[in-house]
Amino acid sequence: MSERLELRGKEHNLQIIIKEELLRQNIKKERQRTFLSAVIRGGAEISLSLKGYGLSIVSESIELIEKCNEIIDNLYDTQATITKNQKNIGMREISVYKLEIPSEKVKNILEECLIVRGYDFIKGIPSELLPDTESKKTYLKGIYLSCGYVSAPKDISARDFDKKKGYHMEFSLNSGLVGEDLVELLRDLCGFEKQAVRKRKNTPSLYIKSAQNISDILAAMGANKAVMVLQEIMATRAMRNHLNRGNNFILANIDKSLMAADNQLK
Repeated sequence: MSERLELRGKEHNLQIIIKEELLRQNIKKERQRTFLSAVIRGGAEISLSLKGYGLSIVSESIELIEKCNEIIDNLYDTQATITKNQKNIGMREISVYKLEIPSEKVKNILEECLIVRGYDFIKGIPSELLPDTESKKTYLKGIYLSCGYVSAPKDISARDFDKKKGYHMEFSLNSGLVGEDLVELLRDLCGFEKQAVRKRKNTPSLYIKSAQNISDILAAMGANKAVMVLQEIMATRAMRNHLNRGNNFILANIDKSLMAADNQLK
């Protein structure tokens, strides 16, 4: 069966395509700490009590939870606990998975992943986690898998196209500690202008609206199949818009000819 996805009349779920592709990729052991740090920054619940730190990684993706559990086992020789809960969103119910790390290991993990230093949270993305380009790509991959989202418009004519459902990528960060550094990381890997990444008011979330910028970010993460799907959506929509403009031009000329003929008859 061909892997080419049929576009007409359907809305691609790029989110599923991207996450499945990224989660199939192996993380080399020397970059597993970088990946885990990014996932914790994007999708973890960290608590502090008299007993010390608590750490849980929360995701709708059991594959991400299992990958993090495997990394924690490899790096820290410990098995975390995986639990599953149901969550109502509007009219539908989704499964949410939680990876709870044993309390005696949490402080060591948070310090080695450069999330905390003692009892203070570290602001920004420490340069020690990003010594080379591949490490930067690994960090971006981890933070996207934990809190990233992408959507694209339907491949339908401009007449039916809902402008509210345009190209959109968002990083729903749970704190503003790494926001500025994440913008710089995206600029460094993809080469676009700083204003290409926008900040939501009153939240630490970042979002991108340019289809080409989104494509560049997907390529930087190594989501090559998703890049091809997105480029196909972009090309098909551009072709339809071109045809629509041509049809409008023809119709406008016909209207002018009819008006001229009507005036002549009068």
